[in-house]
Amino acid sequence: MTLRVLATGLVVGAFAVLLAGCPSKEGEQKDAQAPSASTGAPPAMAAPGAASGPLAKLETEKPTPEPWTIDGQPAPFLYWGAEDLRLSASCQKGQALACEAVRQLRVAAPVEIPRRFLDGRQSPGTKVCQKLGHPILVGKNAMGAEDSFCRFPDGSMVSTGALERYAMRVME
Repeated sequence: MTLRVLATGLVVGAFAVLLAGCPSKEGEQKDAQAPSASTGAPPAMAAPGAASGPLAKLETEKPTPEPWTIDGQPAPFLYWGAEDLRLSASCQKGQALACEAVRQLRVAAPVEIPRRFLDGRQSPGTKVCQKLGHPILVGKNAMGAEDSFCRFPDGSMVSTGALERYAMRVME
């Protein structure tokens, strides 16, 4: 009898995980940006310019310099592999990262995109960039690979994939 109760509990638990989805690093990060389920209060925001969240320690990690070309012009980027983040090299000011693209990723409120707009015709990061009102540029690296970048008013750029991971919240 006890074995049957235990087996039933395991089956119910597995079914709940299937319905809710398995949490991932990305899901946990997005959940951290969501309002509190118990109070409905928005998440606490970091002080302006303060680094917090999954990108807080970028300055302590050494990025890989990457040469890209956009509209026939050289466009140097920095790439952090663990975070899968590609950012304009111009954002690096000495030991600090300071540009509008970094501020959007680190301290700005997530851009809310309704789930019904995520129909597969455009990447979610592209939709974030469009909602911010910024231009989208396509770059090419030395191997011929292409990526889309969002250009901020100060000229800084970030890959649209990074906007999807770090600057978006999907609304039901």
